[in-house]
Amino acid sequence: MLASCYTKLINVFLNKETLEVFTVDSDCMIRIWDLHTGSCIKTLPIETHFKQRYDGKEDPVFKTKSKICSCSMTDDFRSLIVAFESGAVQVHNPYSG
Repeated sequence: MLASCYTKLINVFLNKETLEVFTVDSDCMIRIWDLHTGSCIKTLPIETHFKQRYDGKEDPVFKTKSKICSCSMTDDFRSLIVAFESGAVQVHNPYSG
């Protein structure tokens, strides 16, 4: 199962070298699947971070847990770029969150 009936599947990425499939759902979860067995190898939450503004206050765009609206993976599978409904954009390591 790539995503539950409660979340929207945002994107799927295939690593042809390792034969792993990466799925990202709207509720901020990265799942890594083994293409040979079909089993989920790892599940990682995508944490939304609080960001300090130039004046030292927390930026409200990062304060609420926002759903993912788009994402993209770099060609080397080392970085996952995530865009949230709130307008925030973050870069994550898909193997460690």
